[in-house]
Amino acid sequence: MVDFILKTLDLSKNFGGITAINNANVEIPYKGVTGIIGPNGAGKTTFFNLLSGFLRPTSGKIIFENRDITNLKPHKIARAGLSRSFQIANLFPNMTIEETVLIPLLSSSNANYKSIKALRKRTYHLLQSIELEQRKNTLVKDLTQGELKILDLIRAVSSEPKLLLLDEPFAGLGHQTIIQLTKIIAELRKKTTVIIIEHKLRELLNLVDRIIVVNFGVIIADDLPEQIIKNQDVIDSYLGKEELK
Repeated sequence: MVDFILKTLDLSKNFGGITAINNANVEIPYKGVTGIIGPNGAGKTTFFNLLSGFLRPTSGKIIFENRDITNLKPHKIARAGLSRSFQIANLFPNMTIEETVLIPLLSSSNANYKSIKALRKRTYHLLQSIELEQRKNTLVKDLTQGELKILDLIRAVSSEPKLLLLDEPFAGLGHQTIIQLTKIIAELRKKTTVIIIEHKLRELLNLVDRIIVVNFGVIIADDLPEQIIKNQDVIDSYLGKEELK
């Protein structure tokens, strides 16, 4: 087994004359949770889009489980075991809750009549874990923002990915929903590797083993959480003195 589930080698992305990601070299170890923080527009979501195949890099490489996935399409990257959620839950409004979780399972397996029954059972257990099993026939458009975020997360993990990318999972959520989502992510870390982009630093610190800080497309720090909050470059560029009180 290789030491790292994911590596990027001098990964860069330019949009015209703007460099969104500049020679990013990242190594993500197996298991555990890594946080990514930085100001708005720093390049965090662009980085996720590169990893998941929604954007192609200008230069550099992405290595996932010792395999070069740099120019693979999103569905092939997903089948390789890398899944993601989005800042805004990108779910079909007229699908039911059950269909939203079941369809990715069907598309990721060689389903037959016997396996469909098993996949429905797995879908039920997944919905049960977020207390939505009794509402499986509810349409996605009738869910609250918090329920959409949690359903999007469960959809992303339904195929049991090896690496899960979560893009601002706590954005727009109330305190109780954040607590619920934190518990789900804490359970996920036992069996998969997780990378989280998040602005809610206090909640993030309770989850992560390490933090990567991005500013103007450049990684300016990569360290343990207790070191990151004391890093002067990070304080100056992102945290600010008030954030540490």
